[in-house]
Amino acid sequence: MKGSFLALNVRIGPTIMRSRCPDGHEQVPQSARDLRGEFDGRATVLHGDGSKMSLPDNEFSSVVCFTMLHHVPTRDVQDGIFSEALRVLGPGGVFAGSDSRLSIPFRVLHIGDTMNVVDPDELPERLRRAGFEDVEVTLREGAFKFRARKPSAQQPSAR
Repeated sequence: MKGSFLALNVRIGPTIMRSRCPDGHEQVPQSARDLRGEFDGRATVLHGDGSKMSLPDNEFSSVVCFTMLHHVPTRDVQDGIFSEALRVLGPGGVFAGSDSRLSIPFRVLHIGDTMNVVDPDELPERLRRAGFEDVEVTLREGAFKFRARKPSAQQPSAR
């Protein structure tokens, strides 16, 4: 449909939020049930594994993940999220997000919690290996943001 888009937000934990339009939502409820109630039919909330999504190929115009990759337990699972983002994006779709950089205060905040920090210097190559192009990583104090695009002519992905 011209002028519309379908966005996928991969969240901390096993929650995936699927929304057809931006709505300015600011408070982030902690569970899929809370999200379902909060969005009340304006979004489809799915519960699943972001590295093994049960979503169709080429379905979304954008996939985003904000400050959650460091909660993913292994580099291989992080790479699985990158591969799945590519698979569910339509040709030319954008994968974007942000995460924290390693620091002593950040480490202290995650005592007893999963913390597998993404090295922003390695991220561009990891995203290219997954199949993305036009990869950009911007460093900020304590954080980084990234953007990558699925090629316009993409071969079907192998599952």
